[in-house]
Amino acid sequence: MGLELQLVEQVEQRERATVQHRPEDAARIEEEIEELTEEMARTAEQVAKADAESPVIDAPEAGTVALGEQAAGGYGLGHPLQGDPEGGPA
Repeated sequence: MGLELQLVEQVEQRERATVQHRPEDAARIEEEIEELTEEMARTAEQVAKADAESPVIDAPEAGTVALGEQAAGGYGLGHPLQGDPEGGPA
């Protein structure tokens, strides 16, 4: 179960314990909530650190065509249907 769901479940259990006048259980559950909250913070910090360290890739967006291919009507320069890139016939 994910940390968020565990946290929600623990909060609900704490509320039930409080309503049912079980302060010892509520206190124990509160400690578990604090542990889950700390674990979520550590996980978020690790994700943020990994994102900051990941390389940035400078590439065209998916679905775009390189400029040379656009100029050649969708075929790369030198493609048999476009002729020789040096200007001669194919």
